[in-house]
Amino acid sequence: MLIGTWEQPINPSGRLKLPSELHALLTDGLVVTRGFEPCIQVFPQDSWRALAGRVSALPIGGAAERRLRRMIFAAANTLSDEGDGVVHLPIRLCAYAAIADRAVIVGMDTYLEIWTPERWKALTAEIEGTIGSWPDNDIKLGGSAI
Repeated sequence: MLIGTWEQPINPSGRLKLPSELHALLTDGLVVTRGFEPCIQVFPQDSWRALAGRVSALPIGGAAERRLRRMIFAAANTLSDEGDGVVHLPIRLCAYAAIADRAVIVGMDTYLEIWTPERWKALTAEIEGTIGSWPDNDIKLGGSAI
């Protein structure tokens, strides 16, 4: 389970040291791609395979399905440990997410997101500003609303 939030420095070439709690993910490698918002999504191999299987199973006849495939697969890269938990994020993904000298790594259970500190702070404020105002039927898990 990938949970928690960390802020880490990142160098201009995209080298990022993962927190020690995440080093175990590097044994099998990671896959990174564009996030749906302007962030980077990072998947352990098993989570990536599950996502890739679901996306690949979509029909290629629909424009939305093709856009999703392009978004996910065209930007994807594998990452491996360069030593001591350091990974090299592709520069084009850092540019997409506007990540420069600092990055916020956020655990999302089966994957990670990497954000700029400013965007993460704004998103967190937005989420916290809506707490208590979600309709009862807004989010359903197993048939019951949160």
